[in-house]
Amino acid sequence: MRGISQTYSARLFALLFSFLLMIPVSGCTSKENKKAKHLENARQYIEKNELQKAVIELKNVIQLDSEDDSAYAELGETYLKLKQGSEAFQAFSKATSINPNNLKAQTKIGQLLLLGRKPEEARKKAELVLKNTPNDIEALGLLSGAQIQEKDIDGALGTLKKTLAFHPKDFNTHLSLARLLLMKADHGGAEKAYLEAISLRPKSTTSFVELSRLYATKGETEKAEETLKRMIEAGGEDYRNFQILALFYESTGRWDDAEKTHLLCVDSSAKEDIGPLMGLGSFYARRNSYEKALRAMSRAMEIGKEDLDVMSSIAQLHFEFKRFEEAAATADKVLEKDKGHLATNFLKGRLFLANRDYERALEKFELLARERPHSEMAFYYKALALIQKGEPKMAESDLLKAIELNPNLLDARLILAEAYLRERNKKLARQQIESAQKISPTDVRVLSLLGSLKMLEQDAAGAENIFEKLVELHPGDPTAHVRLGAFYGSAGRLPEAEKNLRKALELSPDQKDALSLLAGIYVQQKKYKEALNLCEEQRERTGTDPSSLAFVSYLEGRVLFLMGETGKALQHFEKAIEADPNTLGAYEAIARVHLTEKRLDQAGEQYESIIRKNPKYVAGHMALGTIYEQLGELKKAEASYRMALSIQNDFAPAANNLAWILVETGGNIDEALGLAQTAKLKMTKNPAVMDTLGWIYYLKGSLLNAIGELQDAVQLDGSNALIHHHLGLAFYENNQFEKAKESLERALSVDQNFKGAEQARKLLREIEIKS
Repeated sequence: MRGISQTYSARLFALLFSFLLMIPVSGCTSKENKKAKHLENARQYIEKNELQKAVIELKNVIQLDSEDDSAYAELGETYLKLKQGSEAFQAFSKATSINPNNLKAQTKIGQLLLLGRKPEEARKKAELVLKNTPNDIEALGLLSGAQIQEKDIDGALGTLKKTLAFHPKDFNTHLSLARLLLMKADHGGAEKAYLEAISLRPKSTTSFVELSRLYATKGETEKAEETLKRMIEAGGEDYRNFQILALFYESTGRWDDAEKTHLLCVDSSAKEDIGPLMGLGSFYARRNSYEKALRAMSRAMEIGKEDLDVMSSIAQLHFEFKRFEEAAATADKVLEKDKGHLATNFLKGRLFLANRDYERALEKFELLARERPHSEMAFYYKALALIQKGEPKMAESDLLKAIELNPNLLDARLILAEAYLRERNKKLARQQIESAQKISPTDVRVLSLLGSLKMLEQDAAGAENIFEKLVELHPGDPTAHVRLGAFYGSAGRLPEAEKNLRKALELSPDQKDALSLLAGIYVQQKKYKEALNLCEEQRERTGTDPSSLAFVSYLEGRVLFLMGETGKALQHFEKAIEADPNTLGAYEAIARVHLTEKRLDQAGEQYESIIRKNPKYVAGHMALGTIYEQLGELKKAEASYRMALSIQNDFAPAANNLAWILVETGGNIDEALGLAQTAKLKMTKNPAVMDTLGWIYYLKGSLLNAIGELQDAVQLDGSNALIHHHLGLAFYENNQFEKAKESLERALSVDQNFKGAEQARKLLREIEIKS
């Protein structure tokens, strides 16, 4: 028994020892099994495109084994598919920190660096991988991409040729080679590379489209068309390929062929596919055929069963054709179902902007900027809303953000250039104009601003050259002739100025700038008869447009007043108001006539009599208010302007003058600001209105907005001493003493005795002491 007992004990001990040894091994096996299971699940989710679930499973793998570099690499790949670049970069970086020899992860980091426009760092990653695997195709592609960003085109060509030595049948390398050869203007080499790419992957549209574009650039439109038809044959008549051919026909002006091909897209697609119908609708919209476009898009909506994107596109169509009520109603239906629909919120913002509801427009554009921080149009339209609201300086940062996101956004650059020219900031203006030239070197607006910059730089010869080039490039554009005519006028070359301004009026009878400048040239030479004949010619050309007729009558009145024919002048000023009651200058001119003839009291009685007969006569209240203002009876003037506004609450002339009186008499400055902004909405290019608004901004301490408005006013009316004075004060308070000095001296050169002349002289002395 004793022996048995000892044997049994020994066996039991051995069994227990074996069991104890097995415990950690079993635990390890369990951990490995779990890891393998999570990895398997992740890969299954990736196959099903359930990527967020795959991320969770891969994170479970990493939690079980934090040193598994391949798991981090797979996580990075998954993040790339989710378009989460930052997270992908972190995952690949972790993989390479665990295992620097994970060359796949090193390559992916390089590709992300290249996307972030960091070519030097990307190139180093490529070189690291190629040192270990010289023929790695992804690393070679990364290296050529980095060389292109570094503008080493020859180096990139060498890399691509080296790649083809290792991988002669690689489609992407042939395609990249074709693009680089095109950049080098080697059209023959590019064509050969494109044809090789097509032979390797005949169902890929990219190489066909780019080769077709190459032929079109060379003027070989038949070859371009034939290439696209070959693409359709190779692609099995995919309707999307028909759309590409249709767009080609549009680009060459073959509208009938384009329409037939768009209709073929619709016929060759599946009935439930709304894409071809939307393409057809867009084609009709581009051809300005609203009804046909609406029918096509409505058919798409019937198939798509209230598809919100289609509905939003229909709202956009209404908007583009200025059917604002229909656009708003359709947009509201979309937002009822999805209040966060970004395209529709953007459209609503544009609708609010069109209706001058700037606060609500800004809300929509700010929403888009938050949700889509890479949308340049969100920032651009936000800037437009701020500018139209009267806050141009606040708009500057949004315009700069817009061009940071899209350096080719021409309109944003032009607005900035204009603002910098007004501020006389030659350096910043030049930066924007030079960038605009690269985008559109022959654009009328770009060349006009370049000419203005030359004048600011006192380069008269350079300005003349630019404005002459403008007319040479755009002989049918009236603006070009106005700019050249204005330049000749400022240089005292009056016959040449007259020739160009007359050409502008011939091209566009409603060109008010040309008419005003030409009449001014005649008056300057005391050729009053020619000025009046010009106005009569213009009246016949103008037709029935109230604003244009009012302007002609007002201009005739000014000429007659200078001739001393005050009675006739008065009749023309009254005709101007009759044609368009918003002609602010005519009211002031009427008061000036009565003041000259010392019969303001009589004129006041006359207008009071008219108003008694017709109490709702807005223009009568306005004229009476202007007369009271000239008489110094500001309380009565205020009452008249308020009466005009009670009849028509957005009547700009009364809003402007009442705002000015409130400021001058110490009234409610916030009310004055609201009135001035109302006036600016209606009279966006009136220097008197800009001066009022700018002066109120100055008094409220909003100096940048004040400077913006007053600079605009000076551009439009450089002969008004008071506006120059106000601008000088704003510059002075903003510690821009050199600019203040320039504006104050300009004010005194225009009129030594204007109201505020003494203050201007005092400030000039203070500036002299400071300097």
